[in-house]
Amino acid sequence: MVNFYASGKSFKLPLDDGLASTAGLYKVAEFRLNNQLLAPSPTDSVRWENVIFEKFNTISIKVNKNFRLDTRNAVRTTEYYGNIGRYYYGYKADTINKVFHLHNRIDTAAHIRLHYEQPAPGRYILRGVNEDHDSLYVVLTKVEKKYPLEEKRKTDG
Repeated sequence: MVNFYASGKSFKLPLDDGLASTAGLYKVAEFRLNNQLLAPSPTDSVRWENVIFEKFNTISIKVNKNFRLDTRNAVRTTEYYGNIGRYYYGYKADTINKVFHLHNRIDTAAHIRLHYEQPAPGRYILRGVNEDHDSLYVVLTKVEKKYPLEEKRKTDG
């Protein structure tokens, strides 16, 4: 399936919706790589720091590692200009089998398949394999964050 993007804007967004009620910032409460627990560390270049689920079908993952800037894909500039350290993935959610199929928005050969469960609202457990064929176990906890502009819109009507 081809992804569609809003046209006529300099910042192009996917038109496909993300998984319902998932949008927001998530803290990585637990991260295991090949069954080895990695504690949070500002110098760790493997452990995820946080994950953002957009309202559309995009996930961004904050990782403290060198970012390879590749400008060959001139159409997809929004994912790397000003966003160093965040890796952007489009995703499809198989809600029957509870699987996220992630594809990197810049390195189109990079794919991640994650089984997910939601044991409580605002909490996800992800299990799968990353692009390097390492096993992942990630626990995400939603950060309840208020955005002043969004709050203003709610009160205005």
